[in-house]
Amino acid sequence: MRVRRHMVGGGCGLPTGASRPWRSAGLLALLLGAVAGRAGANPVDAFGMGSRGIALGGAHTALAHDVSANYYNPAGVVARKDLSIEIGYLYAAPTLRLNGRDLEVDVTRGLTAGVVAPGAIGPFRFAFGVALFLPDERVSRVRAMPREQPQFMYYDNRPQRVYLATNLAVQIVPGLYIGGGATFMSRTKGSLELGGQISFPDPEAESDLRLDLDVDLKALRYPQAGILWEPVSWLSVGLTYRHRFVLELKQEFRIAGNVVGQDGGGTILRDGFFGLTSYSTNLFQPRQVALGLGARPGARWLLAFDLVWAQWSEFINPGSRLQMDFDLGPFTDLVDMGSQPNPPSPRYTDTFNPRFGVEWIPWKVPKAALALRLGYAFEPSPAPPQRSRSMNLVDNHKHHLSAGLGIALTRLIGALDRPFELDLHFAYLHMQRRAHRKLDPADPVGDYVSDGFLLSMGITMRLRFQ
Repeated sequence: MRVRRHMVGGGCGLPTGASRPWRSAGLLALLLGAVAGRAGANPVDAFGMGSRGIALGGAHTALAHDVSANYYNPAGVVARKDLSIEIGYLYAAPTLRLNGRDLEVDVTRGLTAGVVAPGAIGPFRFAFGVALFLPDERVSRVRAMPREQPQFMYYDNRPQRVYLATNLAVQIVPGLYIGGGATFMSRTKGSLELGGQISFPDPEAESDLRLDLDVDLKALRYPQAGILWEPVSWLSVGLTYRHRFVLELKQEFRIAGNVVGQDGGGTILRDGFFGLTSYSTNLFQPRQVALGLGARPGARWLLAFDLVWAQWSEFINPGSRLQMDFDLGPFTDLVDMGSQPNPPSPRYTDTFNPRFGVEWIPWKVPKAALALRLGYAFEPSPAPPQRSRSMNLVDNHKHHLSAGLGIALTRLIGALDRPFELDLHFAYLHMQRRAHRKLDPADPVGDYVSDGFLLSMGITMRLRFQ
């Protein structure tokens, strides 16, 4: 007996005759493997963290000193001396279209929570911070689609993740802080195995197969670090680094057993097997550096600006690479395996994303204050026009418009006699219309136009313990 091992990108020809009972298994295996995982970054990258930061257009690198600092700038968790506990909720509904047809990408919604706990040893100040985003439908998701099908790589798979960030920050001198830590993302790893007996020529007649499904929820982590400098009372400067990460997805399918003839036809094949392993990139986050400025030109005004560099040039094509192993005994030579080259480079480019925010306090009394916020951000697409037959990883230039309000009470009436803050936000993302013209007139997908929008809203409640 001979065992053949192939690395292919899809396509398989199975002959008629004695190998026919394996055709269903082979097609099922190919369906598992000949697909591309949707790749993007994490849910906080997609939507932001905390209603105040989102309402300011994400221009929060130099301003975050609450739980949201665990994402925007870890150094900010030690910039204030009070204990902060937060809980909130985020809802985001995308409408992404190809040639005017809505792709019905899932709504994202989930709970946000976290804590900032300061401490001191003599004059030495430090603080711990934890932030969590927990989707209320799925803690991890893998969605795979055919490689040729056009797909928005940015907003489909990335939000369906548990996000957990932990950080430690210290004060160097008054007004200068540094911090860093790690972010943990959920991922899944699974295998599917069938074993037993297959009946020939009618597999449904007397086949006896056992199914073994093994799925694990695991964590992927990457580092982050930040610096916050407040040289004067009205100016702050922040610098944040977020590391690149790649989530490699491995899916396994295996069927093993005997092929027997019906009505006492005897054993046609003993101890045969067919195995397929698919390797792809299910989630990608580019390396990022964010520079932020915050200025307070008056007691009631705050201006914010961020510039974020994202290294999308390292983006990996999520297309699958397949490894097949099989042993069909005397029928092995009858199987003809087709092959395709590995997925081509997506040729993405690095981007610079400007973000702007403004906050105005129209009303303030000794025990309460009201803040109004507006924000805008422009996110250029890293993706080139999708012109080739094998490239359909769609992305568009994105314009973010946001608004929100904040209510601060010096004391919360009732059992919790503590400072209380309530932030609300509403955000609209417009995906600029983009035409993709295929170079090959015989391309099975053909030309298409991509556009869309995304609406999100959320609330964050914060208690401070001074």
